[in-house]
Amino acid sequence: MQRFRKLTRRGALTLLLALVAVLVASSVAGATSAPTFVTKWGSLGSGDGQFYAAVGVAVDGSGNVYVTDSCNARVQKFDSSGAFLTKWGSPGTGDGQFGQCGQNKIAVDGSGNVYVADPGNSRVQKFDSSGAFLTKFGSFGTGPGQMWDPYGIAVDGSGNVYVGDTTNHRVEKWDSSGNFVTQWGSYGFGDGQFNGVYGVAVDGSGNVYVPDPGLGRVQKFDSSGDLLTKWGSPGTGDGQFAYPLGVAVDGSGNVYVADTSNSRIQKFAPTVPVAPDAPSSVVAAAGDGAATMSWLAPDDPGGAAISGYTVTGTPGGGTTDVAGGATTALITGLSNNTTYTFTVTATNAVGRSPASTPSGPVTPQAGNPPPATATGTAFPFGTTTVSTGTTAPPGGTATSVVIPAGTAGGTVSIAVTGTTETAPSGYSFLGQQVNITAPDATAANPLVFVFQIDASVLAAGGVDATTVRVFRNAGPVADCDTSDTGPPPPGPPPPPPPASPDPCIASRVILGSGAAELTVRTSQASHWNFGKGGFTISGLFQPVDNRPVVNSANAGSAIPVKFSLGGNQGLNIFTNGYPRSAQTACDSSAPIDVIEQTVNAGGSSLSYDAKTNQYTYVWKTDKTWSAAPGGPCRQLVMAFVDGSFLRANFKFK
Repeated sequence: MQRFRKLTRRGALTLLLALVAVLVASSVAGATSAPTFVTKWGSLGSGDGQFYAAVGVAVDGSGNVYVTDSCNARVQKFDSSGAFLTKWGSPGTGDGQFGQCGQNKIAVDGSGNVYVADPGNSRVQKFDSSGAFLTKFGSFGTGPGQMWDPYGIAVDGSGNVYVGDTTNHRVEKWDSSGNFVTQWGSYGFGDGQFNGVYGVAVDGSGNVYVPDPGLGRVQKFDSSGDLLTKWGSPGTGDGQFAYPLGVAVDGSGNVYVADTSNSRIQKFAPTVPVAPDAPSSVVAAAGDGAATMSWLAPDDPGGAAISGYTVTGTPGGGTTDVAGGATTALITGLSNNTTYTFTVTATNAVGRSPASTPSGPVTPQAGNPPPATATGTAFPFGTTTVSTGTTAPPGGTATSVVIPAGTAGGTVSIAVTGTTETAPSGYSFLGQQVNITAPDATAANPLVFVFQIDASVLAAGGVDATTVRVFRNAGPVADCDTSDTGPPPPGPPPPPPPASPDPCIASRVILGSGAAELTVRTSQASHWNFGKGGFTISGLFQPVDNRPVVNSANAGSAIPVKFSLGGNQGLNIFTNGYPRSAQTACDSSAPIDVIEQTVNAGGSSLSYDAKTNQYTYVWKTDKTWSAAPGGPCRQLVMAFVDGSFLRANFKFK
């Protein structure tokens, strides 16, 4: 993220913001032609009327002009002709002092009080019109009422102060006494999210305008932070922006945007509220006599806050009303074994939207688990997380989906419902199915799913976090073969682990509640189930030791790896591409045991001995492994067709 502490763009930014101020003044005065040059003042220096990086400018009701002289760490006051009146401030952290060379923006309220954003000290300071210190608010941090690089600042007609908390990617609202009121925004690419907040403006109705430089757009909110509308996209055309940093609104509601990297100002007429667009991406999940729904808010709220949604079910035409801030609904009183679809409309102060496209059909069934849904949007240039919740409900499953940067982007949906797929032979399902849609990723840069299954569900199925099976599209999913032994290698952090095999279970955690938390890596979404069955694995037998022991062996030897699957399962027991080994970091703290038995073999092979009820995989190792770049340690991974696995660690000499 670019942070404008230095002077690399300050000259251009100052010019653009000055142009914004001139355009706003001329519009308020009713001018119909281009602004006429009147006067100028200032030069480089530290004397009265001189500047070293003039960053912020504001005008009071009497026409006096206040300028933040950033690298001189002060505020200077002039009359409307540019005559110097007074100054205050010096470098420091005390009251009336400022961080030097910060992006100190400034605003004046209707009583002539002056508010200065002080990013170097993570605060806002309030002065009277003569420069006498009145109060301050804010401190460094990420919590409510804390700030991290407060750059933008604006004051509404009631004296409320809006602060662009830049590095926290949010807007904070304070009252005129410095009491924290509320905040909105976070880092991201969706509605109400920001990639840096450098500028803030307020119109006569108290609506708040925020340019989003990272996404090339402007978002408009009401005074509580509800999105009203948005416009713009990255580019150079009319209505497009390249890193917009400043914004202002005149008395007629015209909006002026400092389109910084396009070196221009763009003016927009005030919006006239209309009925909102239809909600989109409606997803439903069936429970027992009920269904849960979620959807995406209208792409355009119509210039007025969404006051509510109405869900309509078919058949029957029953409706459920939902408050405007929510995009989920629980629909009760449904008939089991009846198939339903649902549509959603949105309402604002002007009217009601068209109905959304119907959800997919869902059929409530007796005994279904608690349904859950979530809907979101993934963007190509950032990581996106969509979740039904962080804790599994009683008798249910919570699901989180993480889409990495680099996908094509698109809609993400989660629907937790009863099982509709059939378990493969030898397995049974637990009755919890999660249907996920998401943009495709790759095995090297996978989607990450976190499933949290309630303890009561596991107990009913006779499994726990270590034994529960995971299935995608009714096919067993193996554990990931990415090594988890030894310390990380020196140097920069490694990239996120891949899905190997694809898909695979990256971790299994037993939570304090007894719930299981399973993390899955996969290149594709689709349908997921949980169950039991498959091989009964008894671990490894001599001469190979189970982890964490490291088996010491001669490179090039043939090692008999012995294990049991609970009986003769035939010889087609391995997943395609397995067994295989991968180089790992050597763990000096792990115990070491020497392999005491090897065999003569020209290659690898698999056999079964009915007398011992054991399989033997003869692993033919490579002579070069003892001197391999990166170290002599490797992990052997045997992935089985039922989704289970065995691993062993080796060090070659």
